[in-house]
Amino acid sequence: MGLIDDRVVLTSGSGVRDWLPVPKIGMRWHYGSMALLTTFTELLAVAHPIALAPMGGSAGGALAAAVSNGGGLGLVGGGRGDPEWLERELAIVVEGTHKP
Repeated sequence: MGLIDDRVVLTSGSGVRDWLPVPKIGMRWHYGSMALLTTFTELLAVAHPIALAPMGGSAGGALAAAVSNGGGLGLVGGGRGDPEWLERELAIVVEGTHKP
């Protein structure tokens, strides 16, 4: 990976692979993992600026844990107000990940 003018050059063993714009103020590339560091990623301690939409009934514990394990922010949708469902799904998150 190198810097030419205002572009980042990603290279592989065979040469130039892709061109990316240099991140602007407030955005930094974390070299080595290709994670984009933003205020979002730094404040929430996640690798990628991705958040799971907390859709009630659809965004359960397994999905939230998977997003968290993938480097995003996993959220459980508890808007339906069913405390038994929420307790069950939060237990799944606790078992499935230690990340945010």
